[in-house]
Amino acid sequence: MPRTRLSRRRVLASLGAAPVATVLATSAPACASAQRAAADASPRTEPVLSALLNISLATPAEATVGSATILGGDAHGELAGVIHPGSLEWTRDPVRGVLQLAARFELQARAGLRIHVADRATVVTPMECWAAPFATTPELTVVDGPSAACRESVYLGRMDASQLHAGQLRLTVHRVL
Repeated sequence: MPRTRLSRRRVLASLGAAPVATVLATSAPACASAQRAAADASPRTEPVLSALLNISLATPAEATVGSATILGGDAHGELAGVIHPGSLEWTRDPVRGVLQLAARFELQARAGLRIHVADRATVVTPMECWAAPFATTPELTVVDGPSAACRESVYLGRMDASQLHAGQLRLTVHRVL
C-alpha cells in the first residue's frame, strides 16, 4: 500500500486546530499542577494580521455551491497593508452539516512584500453556517520581497462571516510559535 505524506498544516486543518487548542486549554485536570502543565502545553501563537475583506456575492450566501469576489480590503498588524482582489468559494452539505470554504487573495504589505494568502476551512456546523466565527488554515506565500519577513510557519486563522450579506468578511491569522 503506498504511503502518503501529510504535512503538519494538513493534519492541523483536518483536526480543526483552533478548537483543539481551545479544548486543550480548557480541559479540567484533577490538580492545580496538572492544570498549569496543560496550560503550558497549549499551542502559543502570535498575531500576524487582522483583515477586513470587502466582497461581492456572486451567488446567494445560502447556496449549496457558492462564490464571491473579494474586491479588496485592509490588513492590520505585522503584515499591515492593502488587500487586492481575489476569490471566495464554498460548498455546503446541509444533510451532513459540513461547510468547505476557500479564500484566495494577494496582500501588498507596507513592508514591501507581496503575499499570496490561501485560506481554507472545513467546518461541521448547524444549518446557519455563517452565524459564528470558525477556524481556518491559512497559507501565506511570499510572491515578491524578502521571504524572511514572512517566515515559513504553521498559521491558524479565524474567519467571521457574520456580515457576509453586508459584503464584509473578517479574517485574523496567528502564527504558531
